[in-house]
Amino acid sequence: QRQQMQSMMQQHGVQLDIGAGGALQTKICMTREMAERKEFPVQQGDCRQTFTQQSPTRGHIAFTCTKPRVSGEGDLTTDNDTSYRAHMKIRREEEGRNQVVDMDVTGKWLSADCGNVRPVTIPRTK
Repeated sequence: QRQQMQSMMQQHGVQLDIGAGGALQTKICMTREMAERKEFPVQQGDCRQTFTQQSPTRGHIAFTCTKPRVSGEGDLTTDNDTSYRAHMKIRREEEGRNQVVDMDVTGKWLSADCGNVRPVTIPRTK
């Protein structure tokens, strides 16, 4: 089942590895243009996304999706030209129960060549 999930994610441009203690490591291929437009990967489906620049190195991202119903928000800090960190809170309802996921994210530029990970599919901002 894990390999099936990893295969499905890779078809959408996300390489997913599950590490010790359940920590997730993902590799997402984003083009330079996607990064310059501040387009960030969010849930697939009918989604709206906003990014509010708060300073040259900080911003707030928020998204809402209807299929499936999920929303989230968080603060993103760019540490330098090649790395960032964020704290996100994701909310969703499944089987009538509300779920909230708090996550800390770090990201860094790895290479101009994404290898076998194709650019991530990002829903258009509406």
